[in-house]
Amino acid sequence: MFKIRSKKKRKPIELKPLPTNCQSVFLLSKANGASYLGDHLPVNKWTWDWPTGTWLQDRREKLRTQGGENGPTNILANRK
Repeated sequence: MFKIRSKKKRKPIELKPLPTNCQSVFLLSKANGASYLGDHLPVNKWTWDWPTGTWLQDRREKLRTQGGENGPTNILANRK
């Protein structure tokens, strides 16, 4: 019904140290002989542009043209 465990000592599990992130990059790089399929990836059919007309861009433009409390904001002109 119940199994009696032997009192034999089990040998400890040996853990191998994992490579660091930097070592992994070099081990998986094309220069070190790892397979690389990046040359055969399809070319993007669409292009990406920075978003336009965002609140931050509108705010920046407003501050540039109207100026804030201290007048027009031009970092280079305000340098001493």
